[in-house]
Amino acid sequence: MIKGTPHKLGFFQMTCGLLAAKGMSVQGKLKSYPGFSSKDARKFVLRDIRYTQPEYVIIQFATTDASVVLRFVNATRSILKKSAEESRLPLAPAAKKRTSHLSTLRWQVQDFISLASSKKINNFDECLAAQSAIMDECFRNSAVPVVLSAFPCGPKHKTRHAALYTQRLRHLVDAKGGIFVDLFESFGVGSKGDMLMADGAHLTEAAHVMVASTIADAIRTHIASACMSGRRIDLPATTVEPVG
Repeated sequence: MIKGTPHKLGFFQMTCGLLAAKGMSVQGKLKSYPGFSSKDARKFVLRDIRYTQPEYVIIQFATTDASVVLRFVNATRSILKKSAEESRLPLAPAAKKRTSHLSTLRWQVQDFISLASSKKINNFDECLAAQSAIMDECFRNSAVPVVLSAFPCGPKHKTRHAALYTQRLRHLVDAKGGIFVDLFESFGVGSKGDMLMADGAHLTEAAHVMVASTIADAIRTHIASACMSGRRIDLPATTVEPVG
């Protein structure tokens, strides 16, 4: 989702553009690992932080996986063999469509099927453990972790899971430090029909703009606060965006 698919741009590229528009020197680098488990993605993310030495790390990690029914995709081996463009997992048709009058009904059906099935929601503890390790690696490399909350989903029970994951993630960031970006609060200003595609999970272009603005504001506020406190902080030079 971080890449913006099915849209041309995602909120990561938009965030870099908004920061650059304010006169900051920004060199953004996007890293994405679709189809990887939390444990597998975690290893690659830690490696990327060590090698890239970023100043800010914007983390969208398991923010949707933790709130939706698991799809058991053994994609790791095939993705490693393919190019970045070829490795993109196919989207469901509903992910490419705007919401309509049938979208709410579709979300209700998804609720019913998920509640009636035996499939499990992704393990919160594994996702949080991976997040914690990523944040620790950021601190070891003098980087500021910018942790994104989960997104609200179309189906109500998935939104409840996302809200629970967001609450636990906030507590983790409060305990460790860094920047927590609460997108649940930001999404509250608009309707789900405006913010979500027909599948109830992927973001609309308007939602990507909103997310980018929220992240950029959080980073600018952090930089201003660091300057006011007298601590030396340079403008972001490199940004890594891992996705689990």
